[in-house]
Amino acid sequence: MGASWLEIESLLTQLDDVTAFPHSEALMPVTRARDTVAEAAMIVSRAGISGDAAEEAEAQLAMARARVTLHDAQVAVRRAQEAVTATQAGCDRAQRLIAEARALRARDAEPDRRAEARPGSTDRRQPPPAGY
Repeated sequence: MGASWLEIESLLTQLDDVTAFPHSEALMPVTRARDTVAEAAMIVSRAGISGDAAEEAEAQLAMARARVTLHDAQVAVRRAQEAVTATQAGCDRAQRLIAEARALRARDAEPDRRAEARPGSTDRRQPPPAGY
């Protein structure tokens, strides 16, 4: 059962990598993988101590389940990381648009200086004569 324990150690290392993702515990596949790998570790340990063929077969099945659930957790974390990246890009874009909209609004709120007559210039837009 020594080879199985080496595989359990490998699964535990991979599980550590998966749970290093912030908020990984909020992902059900990660929680499931943690529980399945822990259970597999116990089954493999018991099988190693007993040497019973039936327990060794159970340990092999437990490791197979652990590999599958760990793979599912890795996929879930990868998708969550992609979602975080996409969301951050969307937030950054939205912040740029908001800042640009505020700048345009601030510029629009300023008085329009083009319509004012300059001092010393002749204003060609005279009001019509009084009797007109």
